[in-house]
Amino acid sequence: MFEEATMTSPDAFPVGMWTTPECAYYGMTKEAAQKKGLQVEEGMTRYTGCLRGRVFSPAGLVKLVFRRDNGVIVGVHLIGADACEMVHYGMDLVKQGVSIFQLMTTLFTAVTYHELFKEAAIDGNSKLDF
Repeated sequence: MFEEATMTSPDAFPVGMWTTPECAYYGMTKEAAQKKGLQVEEGMTRYTGCLRGRVFSPAGLVKLVFRRDNGVIVGVHLIGADACEMVHYGMDLVKQGVSIFQLMTTLFTAVTYHELFKEAAIDGNSKLDF
């Protein structure tokens, strides 16, 4: 019952830093994904991309790293208010293999910071060639 646990991977958990501003991430950076041979792109939005950000905390950023071939999100990076809270949603996106295309069609209640994930997905989609 109390055996020593083993960690399968250092990126198996989200990282959050309660600094000012808060910083958090889960998954791979663009550089790390490219080193693994993945063709990736980034989608990004500032906190001003949603009403809550514009009103309460305009200084912030959400970035998604995703595969170019299928849009599957492989990394989430946040800087700003409540980043350490929102990283758990980003972790779920990565672990569930959600694509930016699915995220773009997700409906979020207003007024939440989670709308920023959709805005970052839309930005990422605009960088793809079809």
